[in-house]
Amino acid sequence: MVVHPLLIGIMLATRVAMSALPLIHFDPLRTEESHRQPSCTLPLISFTGLRLHDAALAPVGEKRRVAILGFHSAGSRRPAHAWLGRELADTLAERLKRAPLVEVITSEELRRFQARSGGGNKVEISSANVSALSRSIGADILLLGSYRVSKGALQIELRAFRPVRGGEGSAIRVDGSADRIWEAEDRLAARCAALLGQRVGDEAAGRLFSHPTESPVAFEELCKGRQAPEGTHRKIRHLQKAIEADPSCAEAHYLLGGAYCGIGTAYQYVEWYNMALEEYRKAAAIDPGCAKAYCGLGLIYMMNSRYDLSRKSLERALELEPGMVTAKNYLNQLGRMGH
Repeated sequence: MVVHPLLIGIMLATRVAMSALPLIHFDPLRTEESHRQPSCTLPLISFTGLRLHDAALAPVGEKRRVAILGFHSAGSRRPAHAWLGRELADTLAERLKRAPLVEVITSEELRRFQARSGGGNKVEISSANVSALSRSIGADILLLGSYRVSKGALQIELRAFRPVRGGEGSAIRVDGSADRIWEAEDRLAARCAALLGQRVGDEAAGRLFSHPTESPVAFEELCKGRQAPEGTHRKIRHLQKAIEADPSCAEAHYLLGGAYCGIGTAYQYVEWYNMALEEYRKAAAIDPGCAKAYCGLGLIYMMNSRYDLSRKSLERALELEPGMVTAKNYLNQLGRMGH
């Protein structure tokens, strides 16, 4: 197969030269019954009657920069629950990013602060250092949480700090079931949005919050799969278990496609690309609005010189998510290659 010279740039970005990659054979895939869009959908959460906290840290319409410092276990430190703290922080960050007038400071910025402050893994918050931390990372509001799992019950607490107003401003507590963590995450995000001065109506609620699965087993395995390092078999095992528990989980399918693609790129195993293609197709069949699945399809097609299909997939990804930088970069690459 003759590889266009500009395609080499993509291969270098994924740490392997693909000039020797043989043509991928695409077998026609049939959408299984279990992979079709689920017939039942979760009702939208109503926020129209949600009252702002009396101690709201930001008035409605005010832009703010927020740093989520993490969630630590306030009870059992069993390894079985170690994934939950990161899941709560990551999900809250992703949901607040979708809210207007909220800028969430990345975890990379927090790690750089920790390195400058002595390299500790945990940020200790006190009235003495909250102002210095806020100034260092450029945050208006700091959020620090804890969680407790006991006898099937989940309790989440979130403290909010706004140094300009004199330190700790408010606290949120959410109770839920350990078997339905996503519901507790919804309530936590809703109350946090209110605390930050966000008024979210029913129409926007569907964009702000989403549920990848209603299966407790699939949810836990999906979270562990998200957190596992890229290019590892551990990541693949968790995502495969999530799909076994809930075959209609679109996120697990497109993440598994990405994991397969990464291994195929690292080791030049062509069959892994076929497996990635299948998972991306399943994700798009389950959720036609999954932009990341179409972006993955666009990359696989481009690597196989199926430039027409690649462009269609990438354009579809940008229709669904206009701000997707990865899809824009791939389209620009196609343009420079004359396709």
